[in-house]
Amino acid sequence: MRILQISDLHLQKSYKTAEVVKKILDRFFDILSKNAGKEAFDFVVITGDIRNGSNGITVSEANELLEELVMSAGLTTKRQLHIVPGNHDLERKKEEDSVKAARDSYDYDNGVFADGEKTLSALNERFIPFFFKMCNEFYGEDDYWVHRNVNPHYLIQKDETALIFLNSAISCLESEKDGKLILGRTYVLQLLEQINAESTKRILIFAHHPIENMRSREKTALTNLLKAYSDKGISICWFCGDVHANTSGDVDGIPYYQAGSLCVTNRDKMVVIPEFVIYDIDDDNKINHRVFRFLQHLNSHSLPPGGWKLVYDD
Repeated sequence: MRILQISDLHLQKSYKTAEVVKKILDRFFDILSKNAGKEAFDFVVITGDIRNGSNGITVSEANELLEELVMSAGLTTKRQLHIVPGNHDLERKKEEDSVKAARDSYDYDNGVFADGEKTLSALNERFIPFFFKMCNEFYGEDDYWVHRNVNPHYLIQKDETALIFLNSAISCLESEKDGKLILGRTYVLQLLEQINAESTKRILIFAHHPIENMRSREKTALTNLLKAYSDKGISICWFCGDVHANTSGDVDGIPYYQAGSLCVTNRDKMVVIPEFVIYDIDDDNKINHRVFRFLQHLNSHSLPPGGWKLVYDD
C-alpha cells in the first residue's frame, strides 16, 4: 500500500499571487505528475489546515487545488483523496453560546457529547462555511462527511486495511493545560466495532492533531481502546500534522507519523520548510516513509530557484 500525505498548507486568499507559494505548489504538482506512472498511490490524505483561518482561500479556490492534486497524483477517482479538518479550517470568530454549551456537555466517563446530533450539529456549524462546503462541492453525493452529525469521524474499509479519519478539531478546551482536545472516544469505538478483526491486518488513523494534544483522560482512554485492537494482532498507526514538523515516535504504545507543512508559513517567527511524505506499507505492516523537502538552493540556475528533494528514506 502506498500513501501520500500532505498537511498544513495554510493558504491565504492571496496565495495565487504569492511567488514563493505558487513556486512550491507548481513544482509539487509537477513532481507528482512525473512520478504518477511509476508510483501509483492507493490514496492521498490531507491532514488538515488547508486554509489559513478567516483570511484563507475560498471554497472554489480550494476545490481547484484538490482537482489539480487528484490529476497530478494520478488518482483514478476523487474517492482516493481524503481530507480531515484542522483548527484553521473552521470559522475562528468568537464562539456562540451554543458551541460553548455543546462543549460543556461532554461526558468524559462515556466519551460522548450529550444531546447527540443536536450537540454535534452545533459544533460542526463552524466548519460549514469552508470545510464541509468544500467537501460537499468536491465529492458531491460521495461526500465522506455527510453523516458528521451522527458520528464526527468516518471509516473506510479496504480489503485488509481499515482507514479511520478523525475530526480532531471538533472541540478544543482553550483554557486546559493538561491537553486541550476532546475527541469523543465512543464515536471512535463505534467505527472500530464495524471492523472485522479476523480479516483486518492494519488500522490506519488520520487526524490533524497528534495524540499528545488530547486531554489527559481522553488520551489514556483512547490509547487503551486502540491497544485492545493491537492485542488482537492488528497493526495500528496514527498519522497527523499540526506542528509543521516531520517526526515519528510512539505514544503509550501507539506509533505515530507526523507530517510537516506543505507550504512556507511564518508562525511565531519560525520559518517552516515545506515537506510532503510518501509511505509504503508492506504485507508485514512495516512502514517505510520517505520525506521530500523543498530546498531553496536546488536548481539555483533556474528561475525561480528552489526544488523538491528526497531528504529521508528509512
